[in-house]
Amino acid sequence: MKRKFLSILSTIFFLIIFCFTANAQNKKGWKLIWQDEFNYTGLPDATKWGYEVGHIRNNEQQYYTRAKKENVWVSNGLLSITGRKENYKNENYKNGSSDWRYKDSIAQYT
Repeated sequence: MKRKFLSILSTIFFLIIFCFTANAQNKKGWKLIWQDEFNYTGLPDATKWGYEVGHIRNNEQQYYTRAKKENVWVSNGLLSITGRKENYKNENYKNGSSDWRYKDSIAQYT
């Protein structure tokens, strides 16, 4: 009895999931305005993707870099983004600054 109940419950669950995903694909009034299929190999397409560079957000101790193939790469239909622990020169460093974006000459994460 328990096995039959679990089988019925599983079937209902998958039907509900199927209905939601099928409905999400074709919402009335929705129009796709942008996409990237990543059907190439190399750095992301610069006409579609950009980079935030430097200490950008939330007083983080990490440094965002521009177009380093060790950190961002496209292949096999996927965009891969990798954070790396390394020392990286802060291009915006200002000696004596108290601003978190400029006060450290070296960032430890990229």
